[in-house]
Amino acid sequence: MSLDDWLDARRQAREERGLERDLRPRAPSPDVVDLAGNDYLGLSRDPRVVEAAAAAARQWGAGAGASRLVTGTLELHVERTFPFVCYLDQDAEPGLSAGDVELGSSDFVVGYTSVFAYDELENHNPLLSGVVWHDLELRPGEPPARAGEPLDEPPLGLEDLCIGDACQPALPSDDPSVCPEALTLDACPDSGDCDEIDVAPVVDPASAETDAASSSLRSTTLLEQMWVNYYASDGKVSEEVRLLNDATEGWNSDPATKYEPGKEPAVAYLWSVAHDNRGGAEWARLRVCVR
Repeated sequence: MSLDDWLDARRQAREERGLERDLRPRAPSPDVVDLAGNDYLGLSRDPRVVEAAAAAARQWGAGAGASRLVTGTLELHVERTFPFVCYLDQDAEPGLSAGDVELGSSDFVVGYTSVFAYDELENHNPLLSGVVWHDLELRPGEPPARAGEPLDEPPLGLEDLCIGDACQPALPSDDPSVCPEALTLDACPDSGDCDEIDVAPVVDPASAETDAASSSLRSTTLLEQMWVNYYASDGKVSEEVRLLNDATEGWNSDPATKYEPGKEPAVAYLWSVAHDNRGGAEWARLRVCVR
């Protein structure tokens, strides 16, 4: 069989399985939000964004350019004050404005990477205060609690549970006795009948702020899209991403994943990282011991 025959047979097999992909040109439409094109907020057609990109292209040209160490470093990369800033101010006239935004030599460049400066819009990180572990509520510096009642155990130290900037580098340990009893579980047996523990961050629903930029483009009130990513240094989680808040449907009351320990004794660290779609983030790190 020649190479051409082999390739043609593979193409036919893909077509029979419904896997053939075709180009589907689409017309320009201001009513279409192209999620596949990374235009989640629909800003690619905003007149202010288009004009800012066009002005940069007229002055600096278009194209990928060379690498930074060849001829790709522009004066814009080394200037401290960048002259073009697109302001997303609903009351302002569309167009360019000379801004006071100070950018460093490795920051974004309009025309090469989008830059947005907001006059009045604010975004706060998710309000994360602790972690739910099985049926326990865990908060740094407090004893584990069940149904709001503290257990007769010592308060959790930052090595057991920390949030955000309070987290210091995790110290490796192979001693499964360093954890409180409430954070200790048995290793997964060879039979596969493993314990699965629900884990979820404690996030205040008030963290879901109004997304003013998206709301103005859609003429309706939209909240932030929020989600949580889960990571484990040992063992595994059943779902690595869970929804916290839907922009239109609202808060998800059950964002938990399930943690399954490994088969060997270990000290495992579990991270719950809460995000919003405007760049906000906060995280919690929980230490558990597998014996």
